Amino acid sequence: MTLEEKVRLPQNPRGNLTLKLHLEGNRVRIVYRPAIYFSGGFEGRAQMLLPLMLKGFQQWAGEYEVFGVPATVEVAVQHRIQPHVLGADIFVNSFKGACSRVPTASLWRPGIRQRMILNFGWDAFGHQRCAAHWQENVVNLTAHEFGHVLGLFDAYGYRQHWQKVGLGWAADVLLPAARPSLAAPDGIMRSPYHKPAVVTGREIEMMLTAWKTGRLQLYENCILRLVGAQKF
Repeated sequence: MTLEEKVRLPQNPRGNLTLKLHLEGNRVRIVYRPAIYFSGGFEGRAQMLLPLMLKGFQQWAGEYEVFGVPATVEVAVQHRIQPHVLGADIFVNSFKGACSRVPTASLWRPGIRQRMILNFGWDAFGHQRCAAHWQENVVNLTAHEFGHVLGLFDAYGYRQHWQKVGLGWAADVLLPAARPSLAAPDGIMRSPYHKPAVVTGREIEMMLTAWKTGRLQLYENCILRLVGAQKF
């Protein structure tokens, strides 16, 4: 039985104007056509950042075992530079204190166009270690945020963010980190820095399940189940 026969997408290809997923036999093809806007401060660095961002998207391509079937994943990116932020699919900025994110990831659906914010301004707000390894971190961060666009939630948990306001215990309950058996320590959805990130067959299975069910896939049960997300 082929991967296509096992998964049985309700539509094939499936997606929206910016992103489509094709499943043919044991071959998965992701076609992404983002409009990219570089904010002031990064406009001059666009030609330097673009190859690294494109490499980040390609982190999802490769040979995997998916639902017990050897499968090939291909990623085709056909980008264009957007002269203004309105209508951009990817907003690259250097704002101090801003974080990278996909703002509507918790409400992910295949037909909803997801917009990505990439903040590469590490040197602007004191993250010297991130800045020192900036090339690798641009690749990893782009790949991680692309994972949200493909239908996966974070694996790293939110304790580090919430403990700053004394709510680390709440994060462990509401938005916990994935157990090591569910996500590799250097897995792409843990948002690793300073070292190559890994996409495994499990992430590809989660992605295909998201596109089959139309629901964001979670590593662990969390509060996002209240808005339709699903534990894989």
